[in-house]
Amino acid sequence: MEFHVVSKSNNRTHATFSVDASIYPERKQLVTDCVRVQPVVISLTSNNLSYARLGEMLRWWDVYPIPNAAPEPYSDNTQWGIVPAWGFGIVLESSISSLLPGTLLFGFWPTASAPVDLILQASEPDGYWVEVSKHREQVMSVYNQYQVKRRHELSSDTTSFTFPEEQLNQMAWFSLFGAIWQTGYLLNRHTFTSDPEIYPPIGPLGKKIPWSKDNADLSQAVLVSLSASSKTARGFAWQVLTKRAHGSGPLAFLQVTQAPDAIRDVAARHAQVPFGAFDYSQLDGAVDLTAEFKPQKIILVDFGARDNAVKNLMGFLSAKPELEGLETVIVHVGGEQKVYSPGESLAMRNELQRFGKILCNTADILDEAIASGGRQAYHNDLRANWNEWISGKETNIPDLKLVWGHGVSGGNGLHDGWEKVTNGSVAVDQSLVYRLW
Repeated sequence: MEFHVVSKSNNRTHATFSVDASIYPERKQLVTDCVRVQPVVISLTSNNLSYARLGEMLRWWDVYPIPNAAPEPYSDNTQWGIVPAWGFGIVLESSISSLLPGTLLFGFWPTASAPVDLILQASEPDGYWVEVSKHREQVMSVYNQYQVKRRHELSSDTTSFTFPEEQLNQMAWFSLFGAIWQTGYLLNRHTFTSDPEIYPPIGPLGKKIPWSKDNADLSQAVLVSLSASSKTARGFAWQVLTKRAHGSGPLAFLQVTQAPDAIRDVAARHAQVPFGAFDYSQLDGAVDLTAEFKPQKIILVDFGARDNAVKNLMGFLSAKPELEGLETVIVHVGGEQKVYSPGESLAMRNELQRFGKILCNTADILDEAIASGGRQAYHNDLRANWNEWISGKETNIPDLKLVWGHGVSGGNGLHDGWEKVTNGSVAVDQSLVYRLW
């Protein structure tokens, strides 16, 4: 059984250690309302960098504490942590009558090939469960949620599993997109709602900031997506291009990306509004096109723009006479795909303040959306939305390909994947997924 751990002080520093099955799991008998689950398929994306970088502040380090059986120096939870990842696990043992062995759960798992114990309570709608362990009390709700996906017949050897290739691929794509899909869905459905009477405006930080119909209105706005080839941004683009009421805007939807040709081709298949795609070296062209639409405001949604894209774009906007004095709103969804040095972290915080960026937290929007419309209605609509998108995967993300790894250590394991993610060497068309048995 192997675990991948990351230094909390320098996320580039990471290691793998093994624990013998004779001493792990430490609790041999399950307690009440408990399942023992083996992670089987997980994804590794730039989001995992955020879970490490902000692990202390947003309590992501709390999700899976390092086991007591870990060898030194990795047993020190103040210095080392396990970065969670989205994916699938299979129930090996259960003290919950409605969650039988063989049940496949989607949720947040350790970057490890070892089973974990979850304390679960039934939620809504049917098939949704919430992790209620004391050490996860301060973790945001969306990261404590687990979904039953299907049953799988277990063999007598619970260290080996056989899945059809089609099912493995479905699990891989859902591991990559299933959780982060909600961000684009919620931003389009609520934060920039095109039907405020049905879907009330909810700010990027939920009820933490005021957010009116005027804030949400895109009808006279040019909308710009930065880091548009990221997975979260791709989902947002599909929502904007296909899921808005007629006449609700935006005047134009512009995407800035390393891969403008691929992003432009996808937009052309769906666009119900004018669109454009630009490389980071073409920001002045994006501003020129923006001016042609004579907007009343400009909204930038930053999914992790590279280098100084926001600063440079704001410079081009301020230098354009036709756009002088125009309201510009910046929603900060995520950071660049890299490990930030202390100096870079400070610079990012300064940029947030300088340009008045509004932070976006999916969990805050989600909680308010469920409070407004109900949990069942939310998940029904989200599921239908996802099914429509994934059924057209070949045209919605034609350039993306799965890159499979196996296990934790070694040149094809999570350890190598973390090297690639932290070094920014994952190609724009690659999606990293790992088989953990």
